[in-house]
Amino acid sequence: MRSSCLPAQKAEFCEKYNNAKPMTAPPMLFDLKEDLGEVNQLASQQTQRLKKLLTELTQ
Repeated sequence: MRSSCLPAQKAEFCEKYNNAKPMTAPPMLFDLKEDLGEVNQLASQQTQRLKKLLTELTQ
């Protein structure tokens, strides 16, 4: 909240916020979740590759 906001505006915002009905997440969050899933998958693949390399090196 910007400090230039009038107290009346702040009160109105708080009232709207407190009385807001639950809503679904913005589409952007679903995209982010999908991207994170890809990142986790790539990280998992790299981890498997590293484990395999370490196993080969330590034999």
